[in-house]
Amino acid sequence: MLSVLIGKNPFVFYEGNTSANDAVPFSIRLDGQTFAVDLRNYARTSVATLRDAVVSTGQVDDSLFNTDGAWWRYRRNWHGGAGQSIMDLGDNRDTRRFHTSLGVDVWTEGELRLLPSTSSVNSTVNGASIYIVRTEQHIYIMDATNCYRSTDMSTWTQITGLAGTLQALATDGVDAYIGTSTKLFKVTPASAAASQLHDGGFDGIWFVGNYLLVSNDETLYTMSANGSETKIIDHFQTSFNWTTAFAVGSKIYAGGYAGVKSELYGFSIASNGTLVVGAEAAPFG
Repeated sequence: MLSVLIGKNPFVFYEGNTSANDAVPFSIRLDGQTFAVDLRNYARTSVATLRDAVVSTGQVDDSLFNTDGAWWRYRRNWHGGAGQSIMDLGDNRDTRRFHTSLGVDVWTEGELRLLPSTSSVNSTVNGASIYIVRTEQHIYIMDATNCYRSTDMSTWTQITGLAGTLQALATDGVDAYIGTSTKLFKVTPASAAASQLHDGGFDGIWFVGNYLLVSNDETLYTMSANGSETKIIDHFQTSFNWTTAFAVGSKIYAGGYAGVKSELYGFSIASNGTLVVGAEAAPFG
């Protein structure tokens, strides 16, 4: 029998046998040992959440809360992104930033939501440069060695008939174009077997404004549907690499870099439909 004094009179609060792992009422366990608690010196209190005062303004802010309690902070916007470990110390602190997150959508004001779950759909394609394009019927994914396509992101079919090191991938919305170190290939929805469109290597492909643009080192071309090429420009610097092409309205732009200098050029359309390079639209670096 185990008893304890509560107030002035003895009171039996537990009677019986216990095992080594059973907790006893009004007791604590430390390192496997049970210790009775003397309740005569036990006291409990709490701190009021709100101030015992009148707030004269209609603004809801920290002045409503009792400063003897926790240091209240509330957030409604996290659009500043991750990377800030302390929110409210320092002149340059951004109250919209936070420390870190994983799998959380922080871009809707006033709420946090989990991002959709992800899963590995193709572990064969890997490497430093991976290309992905979507056509009307397929998703194409490619590295420097292999190219695959899928209709459901579950079953993947390897593209056959390719030769050389795979370097570029683009689409006109229906067909896919693959540039390698030796040839240019075309893949239609009807077959996963690639057909040769041009005998010659290309390291960049873009479909922009109804033009199929291809590049090989410093030279930029247009490619016709029958596989014939038309040179647009040879860059002065032979180490120049064309890395992008896009359209803004009716204007087509293409750019790249050599060393530490990047350049962007605008193109006009001649009366015969060929692209003519204009002045440099914007230098960088």
